[in-house]
Amino acid sequence: MEREILHVNTDDFYASVLRLRDATLRGKAVVVAGASPRGVVFSASYEARRDGVERGMTATAARRLAGGAVFVPPDWGLFRRASSAVFGVLGRFSPVVETASLDEGYVDYTGCDRLFGPAREAGRRIKREIARETGLEVSLGVASNKLVSHVASRSAKCANLVDVYPGYERSFVAPVPIERFPLVGVSRAPVLRELGVGVVGDLAVFPHEILAACFGSWGERLHRGALGEDPAPVRTRPAPDERFTVEETLEPDRVERRLLEGALYRLAERLGERLRAERSLAGALDLEVRYADGLAARGFSSALLNL
Repeated sequence: MEREILHVNTDDFYASVLRLRDATLRGKAVVVAGASPRGVVFSASYEARRDGVERGMTATAARRLAGGAVFVPPDWGLFRRASSAVFGVLGRFSPVVETASLDEGYVDYTGCDRLFGPAREAGRRIKREIARETGLEVSLGVASNKLVSHVASRSAKCANLVDVYPGYERSFVAPVPIERFPLVGVSRAPVLRELGVGVVGDLAVFPHEILAACFGSWGERLHRGALGEDPAPVRTRPAPDERFTVEETLEPDRVERRLLEGALYRLAERLGERLRAERSLAGALDLEVRYADGLAARGFSSALLNL
């Protein structure tokens, strides 16, 4: 039986939820960020993004870019309640629903057409019911696997629905800019662009063995993804997170080598404690330094097990 997977993405989730609570925010650029000047931007509305505000930059940098924006501290209780209402609707259409984040998730609709009709029609009904019950708009992608449905929902922005027919997965993902591909993202795109990869279709030129040799398991996923393939199941329970993350914000901004080395030492201690508690070994280390202007530098090591 051909799988039918829906990817549902709530449009401008955090700003939309805040606007439902406070109507005066409608039509304004909204930035959800920590209260302190060094607080991090958690989300920016479409209007704020047009001014250059991005998730992860400091609130100070965001204010310089979007001085007229309204800065609101995150209300996680409110966001979780809104998310729960959206996923409550999804659960009516299938028993297999995966929560990817507060604002997006997957529905395995395989076999459910006997109850609710074709997947595309069920998608339209889902959109209507979510809008009626929560006041939120969602973009929805329908495809034979999770990866392509995710790409489809991004293409459906804003508040539309895109259905990728079986057999057209490869041609659908081929023209997608590489940094917009869910398997890559902005942080990893430069590595592929250095190899001449500008769109997903360019990856198909490389033999599977080359991608696997260069990038390991990620290269194997890239190869399958470029062909429009993704065997990953929709999980009702989240898969164990194989990444341990520790971070520290320096206030005020510091550049002294001694202080930066001290911060790294503290982070290494905390990371080591988590690894020991989970009885785990680190196979790779990813270090990111984010500056006050929002720019970031990253370093990556994949040979820790050989040390």
